[in-house]
Amino acid sequence: MKNLFSLIIVSFFLTTALLAGNTLTLNVKGMQCVGCETKFKNAAGSIKGIEEVKSVSSTEGSAVVTYDDKVINAEDAIKALAENTGFSIAASADGGVVAAEGKPSTCCMKGQSSPACKKGEGEKCTAKKKSCDK
Repeated sequence: MKNLFSLIIVSFFLTTALLAGNTLTLNVKGMQCVGCETKFKNAAGSIKGIEEVKSVSSTEGSAVVTYDDKVINAEDAIKALAENTGFSIAASADGGVVAAEGKPSTCCMKGQSSPACKKGEGEKCTAKKKSCDK
C-alpha cells in the first residue's frame, strides 16, 4: 500500500512537470498603474499559446508568463505581447535577448486618481505637445 501511494505521488509530480509550460521573465516598459497591469493580463490572455500570467508589476516594470512552446515560441510570444499591449517588452530567450516595441497607448482613464496615472499621462501629453482628450 505504501509503495502504491509513493507511485501515485511520483506520477503526479512527473505529470505536472510534463504539462508545465515554459516561463518568460519580461522587462516591460510603459506600465504606469494597476490599470496597465490589468491591460497586460487581459491582452496576454488573448494570445494563443500564452498559458498564464504568473505576475505583473507596473512598479517593477516586469511580468512573468508561461507559454506552450508547441503553440508559440518565445520570440513570437514577446512580439505578440508588445503588439497586443502597446508596451515595449524584452526578455532573454533562445540564447539571446529578444525585444519588441509596442505602439504606445494609454490605459489610464480620464479622472483616475492614481498619482502614477496623473504623472504618466502628464508626461505623455507634454511629450506630444498637445492636450489629452480621453
